[in-house]
This record gives sequence, C-alpha cells and structure tokens, in this order.
Amino acid sequence: MTGGIAVVALIALVATLIVVNSAESDDSAVASGASSSPAAGSNGSDRSTSRTPSSVPSSRSGGTDYVAVGQIRAAMQNYVAAHNARNVDQMRAAVCTQSRERITEAPPSDAGTIVLDGFLETIFDGNVAQTEVVAHLEKDGKRTRSATSKERFLKERGSWIYCPGAEPDIGA
Repeated sequence: MTGGIAVVALIALVATLIVVNSAESDDSAVASGASSSPAAGSNGSDRSTSRTPSSVPSSRSGGTDYVAVGQIRAAMQNYVAAHNARNVDQMRAAVCTQSRERITEAPPSDAGTIVLDGFLETIFDGNVAQTEVVAHLEKDGKRTRSATSKERFLKERGSWIYCPGAEPDIGA
C-alpha cells in the first residue's frame, strides 16, 4: 500500500517536473492541477482559463526549488484524492500533524467531486509554502466555474504536506 502511494507520488512529481520544464519556454503553461475545494481527481487540464498563471514559483530566498514544488503539488493531489474518496483515514494522513485532529468525518457523499485544474504561483517562507490552486466542483453531471484558492503547505520530516491554516515562519 505504501509502495503504491510512493509510486503515485513519484509519477506525479515526474509529470510535474516535465510540465514545469516545458513551462519555462511557454509563459502561459500551468502544471497539472489540484485544489482544496470540495471535488475529486483531475480533468487532465494543464491550463487555467480564468487568468494567465505564473509558470515560475517564487521564493523569498531567491531561486526556485522545483523538487519542493513537485512535492507540494503531489501533496495537494493526495489530499484531494482522499477527500473525493471520502476516506477519513487517508484525509488525515494527507495533512500536517496540526490539522489532523480537525478532520473528524468524511465529506457528505452528495458533496460532489473536487477537480484540480492547475497551480499558479508558489511562494516559500521557510518551512511554510503557499500555492494558488485552481479547481472546480463536479456534482450530478454539472460543474462549477473554476475558482482559485490559496492553500498552505508545511515541511514536516523533510517533506512538504498539505496544511490548511499553516502560518508563515516569523523568523527566529
């Protein structure tokens, strides 16, 4: 089971890196997506129609860490997959330690499916990162308009994980 998750995460990372590398030559490209809105899976789209995305993540310390960006996108996709599966244990495993206790029950079965449309800019601040995620909800054969949300991630035990409510580092 853990091996399967690692393979899926590795495939997502490789796909993200390929898209990110091709985005350097195409300023309108967006890596394949995710969101924390209430819906499941990915529609395979790698472009956002709502606005021109930034293809280069930024960092307050300078350079771009594409491995970290790949981990962040994979973490968001893991959470969305667990949310859409209505699996509380997987949802709790897909979030940071400080957010686990807040997940007490599965989303309603009629809540729809979160579909990740893409990712926009990622900003790093120490062990906290924020990514703009574009997603929509599909329910009863209908879809909502794509919306952008700012989602936070925390670096725990050397890896980035989805962490709703994480605050930026204030320095030491």
